[in-house]
Amino acid sequence: LRRGVLGRVGCRAQRVGAQSLEVSEERDDFGAAATHFVEAFWAEKAEARILTREQRRRLQREQLDEFRRRYGRSSSRRRRSTLFVARDASGATLGCAGVEVEESPLGEPGTPVMSNLAVATSGRRRGLAKRLVRECERQTRDWGHLNLALVVEERNHKARNLYSKLGYRVVSREEAATTLLPLADGRIVPETTPALTMRRNLLLPPIDLLPASAALALVASVLSRNCKTRLHKIGFVAAAVQLHYALAAIGRAIGAVAPRDGVCSGCSALVLLFSLLLCGFFVSPKDLPNPPWKQIARIFPASYAYEALIAHMFADVENLFIISNVGGADVREGPFTGTTILSCFGLDNAHTALNKHVALAVFGVVADVLTFLAFELFARETR
Repeated sequence: LRRGVLGRVGCRAQRVGAQSLEVSEERDDFGAAATHFVEAFWAEKAEARILTREQRRRLQREQLDEFRRRYGRSSSRRRRSTLFVARDASGATLGCAGVEVEESPLGEPGTPVMSNLAVATSGRRRGLAKRLVRECERQTRDWGHLNLALVVEERNHKARNLYSKLGYRVVSREEAATTLLPLADGRIVPETTPALTMRRNLLLPPIDLLPASAALALVASVLSRNCKTRLHKIGFVAAAVQLHYALAAIGRAIGAVAPRDGVCSGCSALVLLFSLLLCGFFVSPKDLPNPPWKQIARIFPASYAYEALIAHMFADVENLFIISNVGGADVREGPFTGTTILSCFGLDNAHTALNKHVALAVFGVVADVLTFLAFELFARETR
């Protein structure tokens, strides 16, 4: 269906830079692609950064044979392969990349492998390499596979950085992979070099799109009709995360000075318990006896989190009713807004929440600074 809607089998057009580029599947004529690959890949890999005429002829011949063997039409049902070629409006080849997969003789599905990615100098820094990788990923999904692998030389830092940005992760390392090296004296010799196998799970969204997607989602939520409500929801989650961070920071600080793990765990558990007990999560702060318990409760970060959570939870509630039992009968008063109820307890929804978020952040940072100081002063070499 996807290909039928496009109107042409295996052909995609895209504007890249100032030129119109067409990315298509190549099945028969691999001569131009082989010539391009030699100039874009092997010439840059050569010891002198330039190939002799004899080196160019030999590499073109071998590369053409490889493309025909790997991506040519095959009668085998167990093997699938495609070579994508990017051309400009004049028909010149600017990039290529191939993907292939082969089932085992027992019918077990193999892992698709992407290879032979090369972009001409004139086509670089315009997103063409990423476009070719995405085409290989699309083809892999069309075949029904969820993972795509590739092999890259460990010393090829530019390619590794590109693949990492596109979501590929190293899964294995081969100490002595075999490759070719064109020498300045005209010879082409085999050499061994460390190589990395990288893989990406195609179920996950492209990692290079995540920051933009998150930013767009945030902007959309802020600009939506329920902007204020969404911001309070985000603030509620932020307060919960900050509370966890602050309590974890306390645990780290205790662990930095505690003589044993058991002491650290016991003290951290007591701090967590009293923090929740005294700060409103289980007992109302108004029910605490006068000093020193109320002052002690203010020391714990849970007191700031409790007020921030309450402020965010009730700030946008419109219809609240107060029900009192008078003479055995329920008396209902209202409706009141959440802001009105919060003001009765001395909590201004916006100002209170902001102050509590700042206090939670400061508390966690101070606790972590104390942790680092404790490690430096008391236990740098032993803990």
